[in-house]
Amino acid sequence: MHEEAYDIIKKMNNKDKPLYIKSTLKMETTKTSNNKKRTAIFKSWTIHNGEKQLIWFIEPNEYKGMAFLKQEKENFTDMRMWHPRYKKIRKITSSKKTDSFMNSELSFEDLYVRQIDDYTYSLLDSEIINKEACYVIESLLKIDTTNYLKHKTWISIKNLIPLKETSYNLEGKALKQKIFKYNQNHSLKSLKVVNLKNNNYTDLFIVELDTTSTIEESYFKEKSLRRIP
Repeated sequence: MHEEAYDIIKKMNNKDKPLYIKSTLKMETTKTSNNKKRTAIFKSWTIHNGEKQLIWFIEPNEYKGMAFLKQEKENFTDMRMWHPRYKKIRKITSSKKTDSFMNSELSFEDLYVRQIDDYTYSLLDSEIINKEACYVIESLLKIDTTNYLKHKTWISIKNLIPLKETSYNLEGKALKQKIFKYNQNHSLKSLKVVNLKNNNYTDLFIVELDTTSTIEESYFKEKSLRRIP
């Protein structure tokens, strides 16, 4: 059962993905207590399946020019932030990775690339979601590298893409749920992230997507944070 689950996760991660992704995203965060929405728009450039990522905020005005550089190292994720108001680059330390990403229900850690061998996997069941048969796989943390104890993921049997995921805190309580929506070619269209403690949620919508333009690896430097492309 464990080997079968590991093989499913490995096949999903090894699926052909674009080497370069340039996208524009809209992020809407809703507080259910008063139904207030906060909207932001940002550009994202990624290479090598998210191992390197640059993010530049365009809207609202209070966020404009703020930028992030993420680089996955061998044993850790290095993330830096540029704030034009203070003309300063600061490092997002590991103690801050559970903090909210720009007042959304995403944390900085949710931007990290999950390393397959940091987890053990169990195939719990199969279920139908939106008329689609899914594997239900539990990913249990092996070593203390994250603030999530485990994840429970519903993966399309036909297309090997995640449709839903519940993440649990270190006490084993359900903390967050993600719901994935796709275009007809199975490219991600939107992501909903729900805080299961207060039911606040963030919707991420892909407004523009370019997977044909090359991005030079040398562009992923701190100096690139200071200019929106």
